[in-house]
Amino acid sequence: MEGKDEPRAECNYCGKDYACDTKNHGTSNKWSHLQQQCMKYPYRVDKRQKILSFEPKNEGGEYGLTIGKLKAVTLSVKEARKELAKMVIIDELPFRIVEGEGFKNH
Repeated sequence: MEGKDEPRAECNYCGKDYACDTKNHGTSNKWSHLQQQCMKYPYRVDKRQKILSFEPKNEGGEYGLTIGKLKAVTLSVKEARKELAKMVIIDELPFRIVEGEGFKNH
């Protein structure tokens, strides 16, 4: 491919330059960059990092305020699926409830 300039693309978040010819390079390098390298990608999820969750306790403190504490939790896909299945069974929901656009987006 001498004499031809390869098409290039720039990451929208960090500005890194990539080859983007779909026949020669595909999109896997861009996807890999977003998921593993780009620190500015807002949808990147670090599986090692825990999420802070507020655990409320109503102890009838002063003025009836709710007292609580922060707790670090880790999302378990296995546990989430188990709880979802339990909800569908107990509430007798149709299986199509998880196929809706609103469910898939959140």
